[in-house]
Amino acid sequence: MSVSSGSGREMNCFGVTNGNERVPIIVYDSAQECLEAYLGCPLEQAGSMEGYNSKGIRYSYSPEEALERIKKKRCWGFCSDKEALHLWKDESCDVGTFIELIAHERGHMCRPHHRSQDLEEIKANQYGEIARFAYEVGLHVQECYAAKAES
Repeated sequence: MSVSSGSGREMNCFGVTNGNERVPIIVYDSAQECLEAYLGCPLEQAGSMEGYNSKGIRYSYSPEEALERIKKKRCWGFCSDKEALHLWKDESCDVGTFIELIAHERGHMCRPHHRSQDLEEIKANQYGEIARFAYEVGLHVQECYAAKAES
């Protein structure tokens, strides 16, 4: 993993190599900074935020509503032009949820890219669900080995 300093609102910018592909990762200090990077402007200047939720249902929120919803999730991110991951994580967010978010966003970067936003969201959700499953199985197996070693 290579590390380089971020600029502007970015807390840290680094790249993770996945095979031959370097994936830039940009981590933000706050949910608002991450959302403003997504919107491309300060919240006060933004219009409504539209997209698809995790169930593939279309939504439309004011920037303030979107920010409150993001804060309740405790982590949020997006991928820009299917090339870089932009992430924010609250200290109270558990690792499994954050791993699921990262995998979901990375799923958007993987081919095939679906023309249908519904299908694209379903694809990305599958990446997140698989990552969460693998993480939880890994934890369980680790606990089993630890318990066996104690007995």
